[in-house]
Amino acid sequence: MAEKKEVTMTAQQLMEAYERERIKLNEIQIRLAAVQELMQETSGAIDAVKEIQKSEKENRVLVPLGSGVFANVEVKDKKKVLYSIAGNVMAYKAVSEAVEELEKKMEQLRKMIEFSRGEQQKTANNLNQLGRIIQTGRRIQAEQERKLR
Repeated sequence: MAEKKEVTMTAQQLMEAYERERIKLNEIQIRLAAVQELMQETSGAIDAVKEIQKSEKENRVLVPLGSGVFANVEVKDKKKVLYSIAGNVMAYKAVSEAVEELEKKMEQLRKMIEFSRGEQQKTANNLNQLGRIIQTGRRIQAEQERKLR
C-alpha cells in the first residue's frame, strides 16, 4: 500500500495548483474533442473508400474543396486512391491498403482517446481534491476568525 505523505502548502500555492489543474483539464478536453473529430473524419473516409470499391459502375462523388465548396466528380479508378503520407506528400495505394492504413489510424486514435480519458479522470480527481482542501481551509480560517472576535 502507498505510504501517505504530509505536504504543507500556503493558500496561494493551493490556488495556483488548482488553477494549473483546471488549465490542464481544459487542455485535455480540447485535445479529446480534436481527436474525436479526427476519428469521425477517418471513419467517414473508410466508409467512402469502401463504397467506391464495392460499386459496380463508375461513381460520382462530392469532393470537399474547403469552405463549404464541393466538386461533383466521376471516379474512374476504383482500385487505387491517393493517400497522404505526410504533409503534402501523397502516394497511390490500393484501396484495400488505404482502408487498412485508415483502420490502423483509427486504432491509434482510440488509444489516444483512452489515454486522454484516463488523464482527464485523474486531473478531474486532483481538481476535486484540491477544491475540497481549499474549502476546508476556508472553513477553518472562518472559524478561527470568529473565535478571535
